[in-house]
Amino acid sequence: MIVLAISTVIAVAVHLWSKLAFNDGVANMTKPLLMPLLYSTMFAVAERLGIAIEDPWVIVVVAVLYTLGDILLIPKDRPVFFMSGALSFIAGHMFFAAYFMLESFSLVFFLIGIAAAAVPFASYMHKVLRKERDS
Repeated sequence: MIVLAISTVIAVAVHLWSKLAFNDGVANMTKPLLMPLLYSTMFAVAERLGIAIEDPWVIVVVAVLYTLGDILLIPKDRPVFFMSGALSFIAGHMFFAAYFMLESFSLVFFLIGIAAAAVPFASYMHKVLRKERDS
């Protein structure tokens, strides 16, 4: 578990450094490692602490969809890959949302999630609309 956790921290640190240094080659190599390492570490920590994860297959399916999305987003000049990567992320999010709504829906957490998503979405849309207006 320690080796896995250290590997995760190193991969995240190298990825963040590569983004700050505008080193796309390193960022492209580390990005597909992040989700599998993160979820593997989560499973290892849960097992070590004796925490039972209900329906681990849900997390595995979502991790695969997120990793596929990360890989497909790497070629920035290919719109078909970008759209496929975005669809993979959307499928992962929809899978999680559907699972949690069927298993244990909470209106409070749903509203918190909507509020938390609204801020970055509004910021992004403002940036897009401003860029479009200035063009």
